[in-house]
Amino acid sequence: MGVATNLLVQASPKRNQTPRLYAGIFLSTFFLLLLLGSNTPPYNDGKQIFDHAENLVYKGKIGIDIAPGVEFYGPRPILVSLIHVPDVLLRRAISKLFPAADPLTRVMTSHIVPAFLTATTCVLYVRFLLVLGVGEGAASLSALILAFGTMLFVFGRVVWSDIAQATTFWGFFSEMLLLVRRPERNGALRVGVWAGLLVNTKYLFVLSLIGGFTFVAAQLWTQLAWRKLARLAGWAACAALPFAIPVCWFNYVRNGTLFHDGYGVEPFQESVLWGLYSLFFSFGKGLFIYNPTLIFAFKPSSKLPRHWWWAVLATAGPVVLLYSKYSNWGGDWSWGPRYIIFLVPVLMVPVALFLDEIMCSRRKLTLAIFGAVAATGLFVQLMGGGVYWDHFIRLSQAATRQWLGTPDRSGGYTPLRGDHCDPCFEDLHGHTYFPAFQPIEGHYWLLKHSVKGDNWERAVEDAPWRRYTSLRLDTTKRWYPWPGVDWWYLSFKGKFAIAGKILFAFFLVGVTCGAWLWARFIARSPFGRSMVPQTPSPQNDAAAQPDDKDGK
Repeated sequence: MGVATNLLVQASPKRNQTPRLYAGIFLSTFFLLLLLGSNTPPYNDGKQIFDHAENLVYKGKIGIDIAPGVEFYGPRPILVSLIHVPDVLLRRAISKLFPAADPLTRVMTSHIVPAFLTATTCVLYVRFLLVLGVGEGAASLSALILAFGTMLFVFGRVVWSDIAQATTFWGFFSEMLLLVRRPERNGALRVGVWAGLLVNTKYLFVLSLIGGFTFVAAQLWTQLAWRKLARLAGWAACAALPFAIPVCWFNYVRNGTLFHDGYGVEPFQESVLWGLYSLFFSFGKGLFIYNPTLIFAFKPSSKLPRHWWWAVLATAGPVVLLYSKYSNWGGDWSWGPRYIIFLVPVLMVPVALFLDEIMCSRRKLTLAIFGAVAATGLFVQLMGGGVYWDHFIRLSQAATRQWLGTPDRSGGYTPLRGDHCDPCFEDLHGHTYFPAFQPIEGHYWLLKHSVKGDNWERAVEDAPWRRYTSLRLDTTKRWYPWPGVDWWYLSFKGKFAIAGKILFAFFLVGVTCGAWLWARFIARSPFGRSMVPQTPSPQNDAAAQPDDKDGK
């Protein structure tokens, strides 16, 4: 066995050391997400996803009846619906015992899988950081930031496919890098499984698979004999191949062909320059506005895996570039740039390395700055979760039309739907580009007055658009009383109040148990440092390669 393999065996988290840590991370994150969960039922894209799961459980078929003899099939891969089947089965079981509570049961059970996926992402994230030699303290803090200070928190509370994309992309990306460090069969199988799952969340990620394969081949070409490299590729393909079955089957059921992606003709005519700028820096959709802690992602670190940023460009770059050409790059209706949410765990890795560095060096001022930025990220996500995003989007559209006029949609590239066009520039430019309708500030305005119980006349006086116009824009009034605070506990009133208290206590116990396991593990590590030996730094990687072409 080569030097690199020996070092990597030592650098991998030992199974007898880390189960408590992983269990603590998962339980804490999972139950805290449920404790802070939404009271919004599956909505918009989420409803399309969840309807398939409900239809399968209650009617025994995938297609949704929308008219006699007419069935609807959503455009997304079927896996994003099938993962919610356990939610629906639990709902059906509870509703048989308590039929009157079914509407509340549906809401609560629909949020289990998103919370599960977010918690799983955090476990996989910390596992990878430990391999890099990050201390448990820094790994734990950065995992909390990932779960509650980035967009993952908001999408971990609702039924949308984006959280599944973030989880599976991170699984594929992290296992790909671990395979480069330790090229063996089990690693190739794990990469194949994650690759299959990733494409089953969105077919577009086949571009990431191509880029990832190219990156791995380029990294291992000079280290391994071509036969061993071919065997690794074969094992990965064997693990990924079964996941093509649901893809082809669902495509055939809904379209009569194996390879149709389920979407119609979409306009891809945005400038790449403006698309990239908008995805990362625009007022209403910029990645760094919605995830401010990611500004620390570009601090160089010797602990980053070799050619890290090339790996990011190879796997995420093609998808980001394609979305930058997409005319509806904002991905509405949503919170932040949901089409690139899959980048968030990846960019959080160098953030964790930076945090580990400043914690070890005890640079108090830098730590204070980092803490302030992380707290800002937490505030942003609390605003996003405090009010369901759809309400403010509709409010901003109504205000824009009254203030600036009804747009001429006749030249739009997407078919009109009723009195507005869901993905068109004409109806989405307000909250995407105008400071007057910036969603984070808009949610803060709604929450502030909702908590105070202010009526419309009081709330409109300091509405964000009043900085630019003296108009009250009262057409938005009908959206004002709707949002309230988007927290499940507030829906458990009257005869369901006791059930709400029981659920609250159950979630709180889960958080407490997880936090106890998590804290106990960290307390046993010396000064919060990693109990896992560190891997070689990139400059020493050359000395840690296999001794011969066969990697023996």
